[in-house]
Amino acid sequence: MARIVDRNGKYKVIIELGRDPKTGKRIRHTKEGFKTKKEAKTYATIKENELLSGTFSMSNKILLENFISEWYDRQIKDSYATNTVTGYNTRIKQHIIPYMGKIQLNKIKTTDVQEFYYNLIDNGLKPISAKRVILSLKKCLAYAQKLGLISNNPCDIEYIKDSKGDKLKVWTEEQLIYFLDEIKEDYLYTPIMLAAFTGMRIGELCGLQWSNIDFDNNKILIAKQVINDKLSKKIYLTEILKTSTSLRFITIPNFLKEYLSSLCPDDKDSFVILSRNDELCNPRNLSMNFTKKVSKFKDLPQISFHDLRHTHATILLKHGENIKVISERLGHSSIKTTLDTYSHVLPSMEEHTALLLDNIFINKLDLNPKGTI
Repeated sequence: MARIVDRNGKYKVIIELGRDPKTGKRIRHTKEGFKTKKEAKTYATIKENELLSGTFSMSNKILLENFISEWYDRQIKDSYATNTVTGYNTRIKQHIIPYMGKIQLNKIKTTDVQEFYYNLIDNGLKPISAKRVILSLKKCLAYAQKLGLISNNPCDIEYIKDSKGDKLKVWTEEQLIYFLDEIKEDYLYTPIMLAAFTGMRIGELCGLQWSNIDFDNNKILIAKQVINDKLSKKIYLTEILKTSTSLRFITIPNFLKEYLSSLCPDDKDSFVILSRNDELCNPRNLSMNFTKKVSKFKDLPQISFHDLRHTHATILLKHGENIKVISERLGHSSIKTTLDTYSHVLPSMEEHTALLLDNIFINKLDLNPKGTI
């Protein structure tokens, strides 16, 4: 039905609709200006599906339910880790399509999205969960904007402040050192060392093999993770990571290298972290065991295992590490994610900046100028 034509690096979609019975002329629907063949193919598939379902229009009027389903199939389903994909699928099918699916893509207004957000909360979703639904919609419509199907993204709305959901729990370096000293003989010591001093995700940690550690260059390759599949209730090892930037090298400090080196077995294909039965470590069990252990330390903030990752980033930020370096270290999809997550730390960095300027320029400036203004 549809043809895609390359016109000097830009792609054009031509859909043949037969001939006019009166004039005998061909009836065609065309849309041009696509920057990639993949974008053109996405548009063509949407229009072909409309033809099959009887909802096709000669105009570029596309329903959100058609576009977001195609976007999910082409941009999400095979591009992210299983649980991330499951999350998108749930938000699309349970929330976005039932409420906004019948709205034309180019007719969605910011007021529609704002009303949708409030409706989600009124129906029992926590503000942080409702925000995730809107962010999924925003990602979809950003792609529609890229295709030229809409002129602007209507998802820049106001969110309700969720103090419980937005505030991170972290340990100070003193609290971290104290806890590590207290559990040196515990099997949790190694996974906590890795999480606290690399910032890797718990699934990445469970999927780490000794062959991924370059002791000569103090680097760890993050290439696999262990997934708790929420649908099958099973765990498995996968090379599909959370985001495209999750595949990365993390530089480790000498003290961590020396510690890991002392544990390294001859079998480099074995996993660094194993369950108590020497099997593939279940991230959920590791997280629960950590929580139980922390609960015995009433004098410490009751953090989760994932909060060790936040602790890692927060300590580095407070000591002046470049936020881009931290973003790459964490495997965030963009530096914006890092800035949004750790915005609470940034004001305290102003003091560090002032001290840095002192160290650079003190005793070097002539603070008794001869002239006056």
